[in-house]
Amino acid sequence: PFLVWLLYQRSLGAESPHKTFVDSIPRQFVNPLTFVNEQWGALAVDYTSMRMNQIVNNDRELLFKARLLLIHNLEENGNDSQDLIRVLNEAADDYLWAYVAVKDLIRETPSGLRIFPAMKFSHSPLANPATFLGDEIVFTAAADIDVGDQVFINYGNINNHRLLLHHSLFVESNTQDCVYFAVNAKNPYWLLVAEKVFGYTSSNYENCLPISFQPRSDVLKEMRTVVASDKELDQIDVILGGNSVSIENEAHMLRALYFAIKSQTVTAPEDLPDPKGDAAIELWNLYTKDHQ
Repeated sequence: PFLVWLLYQRSLGAESPHKTFVDSIPRQFVNPLTFVNEQWGALAVDYTSMRMNQIVNNDRELLFKARLLLIHNLEENGNDSQDLIRVLNEAADDYLWAYVAVKDLIRETPSGLRIFPAMKFSHSPLANPATFLGDEIVFTAAADIDVGDQVFINYGNINNHRLLLHHSLFVESNTQDCVYFAVNAKNPYWLLVAEKVFGYTSSNYENCLPISFQPRSDVLKEMRTVVASDKELDQIDVILGGNSVSIENEAHMLRALYFAIKSQTVTAPEDLPDPKGDAAIELWNLYTKDHQ
């Protein structure tokens, strides 16, 4: 609903009661969701870019399917929805712009989802997170702020992948970051429990290993199961509790993680493409250097 509302308010122009807010939103976002084919083609081809491209394509496909479904439902409502249908039928780029804008500004509050203009503050892990009182949002400074200083807020404990897709930014040396990896789980015993216990329906297992992972991290629980023998799976409750079932299982799990991450293709900093003034490529190069 926020996405449609934003597009509609934008279409009203000067007649919108929220014109000041709508006009304050950037007309362009440097976000992987808005990268065009030429920009994707200019990026270095490695595991990080290929995986992000796959995620973006999937997200955009789902997004535009939802758009068509919404138009169909509005058409069934008759003439009362013609203005909204007209707005939704405009350029796909506008729909994508509204989606990226809403993802950046929307927050879950105790009273439900809300969109806050103040969320245009940029993120810093050193700032205080916002607090919510009903429909009000409260910011408390973590330190004195001088006139002219940029004001930051804390979006929460978010990895760089989500920060990039949801807020068009990332944090260097982010302690909340994680490393994506994929394993082709050929272990037949994994397939016996994968769907029922973890919700996986194929042998291709993907996850993101937190930089500051601990023995009881969810990723390690699942990886212990991926490599478990039939006898080790008899102790699935122990594994799900985050505990080791054997030295052999721990060694197999760590070895599988090591090779899954080591086998990823990476791009050396000197081999990254020249942005040539393109902000999208420049952002991606910076993200790649930090992530790799």
